Amino acid sequence: MRVLAVICSIIMPGFGQLFNRQYVKALILLLIELGLNSTIHLNRIIRLDMLGHDEKIFQSASMEIAHFYPGFYVMSVWDAFASARPYPPDSRAIIFFQVAGLTGTLCVIFSELIPNPVVTSGFLMIGIILTGSFIFNKSSRPLSPVPGDGLRE
Repeated sequence: MRVLAVICSIIMPGFGQLFNRQYVKALILLLIELGLNSTIHLNRIIRLDMLGHDEKIFQSASMEIAHFYPGFYVMSVWDAFASARPYPPDSRAIIFFQVAGLTGTLCVIFSELIPNPVVTSGFLMIGIILTGSFIFNKSSRPLSPVPGDGLRE
């Protein structure tokens, strides 16, 4: 379930929350995504990047605001991951999400030096997130059974 929530959230921030039935949080994240996407012209710069027009990316994008997008994106995916089951995830899993956010931010900072910076940073972030999600897919369970939770002694 965690990996499915992560994949939904990778597709679009807020979709993982919809998968987890957190409708208010999903609506808020979708509205923030819409605002950030339209402010930094994300769809346009992805298209330009995929066509190889790196020089036009910097003319089209609002780079000051683009620095915040990787953190927002990774935070929404982490929230979907962490909220997917009744027990909290293994606390070590967050390291992968932090590294993914840092990688995305560094790619924005050094985007002029990276070929196809938007696609490259996106695939790097998603790869790191999925790696952590698969490694730490299991929930951290309480050490002692809680009465009524279905665990046997």
